[in-house]
Amino acid sequence: MILTDNTLYLYEIKNYSGEYYYGEEMLVKIPDFKVSNPLVQVQNTKNKLTIFLKELRYDIEIKAFAVYVNPEFTLFNAPKDEGMLLLSQLKNHFDQLKKESKPLTAAHKKLVVDLIDYQTNPMLFIKDIPNYSFVSLRKGIGCEKCSSFDLKLHRTYYHCRSCDYESSINSALLSCIKEYQRLFPNDKLTAAILYIWCAEMVSKKRIQRTLKLLV
Repeated sequence: MILTDNTLYLYEIKNYSGEYYYGEEMLVKIPDFKVSNPLVQVQNTKNKLTIFLKELRYDIEIKAFAVYVNPEFTLFNAPKDEGMLLLSQLKNHFDQLKKESKPLTAAHKKLVVDLIDYQTNPMLFIKDIPNYSFVSLRKGIGCEKCSSFDLKLHRTYYHCRSCDYESSINSALLSCIKEYQRLFPNDKLTAAILYIWCAEMVSKKRIQRTLKLLV
């Protein structure tokens, strides 16, 4: 986040690489890999931040952007003025922001202090995390909405039998891999181990394609 005299700028950073086509709900990587549109994610974050600031009695405009920082990322059919920034646009964006900004007041500094005070420190909860191992944890791909493992997989999307949510298999697979990274940050990511982690619900070839997005 960046705070100026009258606006709070919110940035969702993505490091995707390769060629994608823009879609309102999904980005499609050539030839057929799909991930959720980061603009949807950043809009949800913006809405939550807006509600949070109103609860703290702050009335400030929030501008949210999905930012693609990888120089090897290409996005075809991208709409103009849709809240996204490519690497080639960042310098002009921040130059303009700096040019238009004015000195912050005591009220702005109080907002910063409040945001810092309300941050969650994950270190506080480490002692409450139970011991776990790869063997002891349940395997499978979970629903991105309700975390249920009761999914029906189709060719490109899944249907959650618990909440009726439907989304891209690739998006759920990416979330599953990131979950493994959080749980086992020191382990090497391989298609073989992730194939087991996903309960063999998708092929190793598909997992390998997904891993390339994380490089």
